[in-house]
Amino acid sequence: THVITGLNSAQGAAFDAGRNRIYVSGWDSVYVIDGSTYSVINTIMIGTVLTPTNSLAVAYNPTSDKIYVTGYDDNSITIINAGTLSIIRRLSNSGSHPLKEPANIAVNPISNKVYIANHNGGLPTAWISVVDGSSDNVLATIYTGSGGTHGGDLYGITADTVHNLIYVNAIDVARVYVIDGATDMLTGDIQILRSSDLTPVPLRLSAVNPIAGPNTHLWLTSSSAEPRGLDRLIVLSGNWPSFGSPVATAIQPSAEGGLLFDPATWNVFASNNNSNLVTFSRDSLNLCPTPLAPSSNDLVPVIHEYRLGRLGD
Repeated sequence: THVITGLNSAQGAAFDAGRNRIYVSGWDSVYVIDGSTYSVINTIMIGTVLTPTNSLAVAYNPTSDKIYVTGYDDNSITIINAGTLSIIRRLSNSGSHPLKEPANIAVNPISNKVYIANHNGGLPTAWISVVDGSSDNVLATIYTGSGGTHGGDLYGITADTVHNLIYVNAIDVARVYVIDGATDMLTGDIQILRSSDLTPVPLRLSAVNPIAGPNTHLWLTSSSAEPRGLDRLIVLSGNWPSFGSPVATAIQPSAEGGLLFDPATWNVFASNNNSNLVTFSRDSLNLCPTPLAPSSNDLVPVIHEYRLGRLGD
């Protein structure tokens, strides 16, 4: 319906319903776009040529009325006042709560917490940073995996505000970690395996429909750009820690850019980087694969349930 030009890259987007604004992160800037006219009404600089940030993701928290931007290259989180469009604070890689290649962001407006997945260069140890929406301080650092031994390569993250759960994807170790939003403790993880050889499938992005009848629908993407990856849009139905067999649909290559569930229409959108396309799907109480999908037993879930205290506080 409209093409917005003049942006120096466009990597992440967030919507401010109260003001009808769209926030787009692109390299060293956040662009503020009017949702009626689709014109750029402000540009917030958060980096420079000498100190680039690579603003990978942006999120809006309606409870605190703040915008959060990850600086993937300079290991930062920029917090912006949505009313004044001024920078409030920059969190950096220092102290007991480090940041290392912060990738995607999940906001829980009910608890007023913001969760950031740290990629950490794909190394074996990675963590989620929990930011207090009121104080702008890092509340906790949640290391993934048992003792942080197999939880690296974090990227996609989403918040289930109904059940107060956070789902975060670890690409290379092919797991979705599940965090209790009340305690900020890791409660377990999910792996999806190829049924033919039980090979773990790398998982890039996640989105959640928390009220699909009595169930939760957890949407995931896998990309053939990853070793062992598949070009799939995957959905799990159930409630943590009990999910049924995955339903998978073949999609265009490289579903790595973004994954969005729209609670108003139940539409699901996945952006495919290499093909420059958006895959459009629709959630339903009755899940079934499309004609492009693999057989229903192509993938199988493996769920590990455990409870660990917070590490690195």
